[in-house]
Amino acid sequence: MTKLESVQKPKIPTLLSAFITLLNDRLGETIVFPLLPFLLERFTSSGSTLGLLAGTYAISQFAVAPLIGALSDRFGRKPVIITCVSGSVLGLFLFAITVSINWTNLLPIWATSLPLVMLFVARAIDGASGGTAATATAVLADISTPENRAKTFGLIGVAFGLGFVLGPGLGTALAKFSVTLPVWAATLFALINLFLVIWI
Repeated sequence: MTKLESVQKPKIPTLLSAFITLLNDRLGETIVFPLLPFLLERFTSSGSTLGLLAGTYAISQFAVAPLIGALSDRFGRKPVIITCVSGSVLGLFLFAITVSINWTNLLPIWATSLPLVMLFVARAIDGASGGTAATATAVLADISTPENRAKTFGLIGVAFGLGFVLGPGLGTALAKFSVTLPVWAATLFALINLFLVIWI
């Protein structure tokens, strides 16, 4: 094995992990879009509140991404990505639990807004954890040479494009069987992403 081959061989698993992390980042945001009418019916009658809920992920990601990028420079890419993907699993799991429970007879009158608050918290956690996009991009920069950097960075566009296409489509297809199934599927995908990052 040549020196060049020994340097390039470990990159394939790293590329796969970074790609799945970027894909998970987009899927976590877009797979819930088909659920919005259901959420409007169950948790709030305000369209603006629902719109804010849909945007909470992006707002949280925008606010936290620079900090996550700085932390990855200081403490290393892998620990930060593991922490963030764990947060994504937690946020999606909380969202899935919230939409799966029938809250009608469980809460007193004064606490009827608790499920909606939980949905906002879940989206904020997942969005803040979605700062992995910055770190995964940094990983791609770390392992690419100037000659193949453009090709490597093309994976970012592919992952984001797939996420925006597959998320709503998968969410719609799974919602035909159960309205909560898309979020559980997203949670499972995030969990697989976590195992890949830990072991690869």
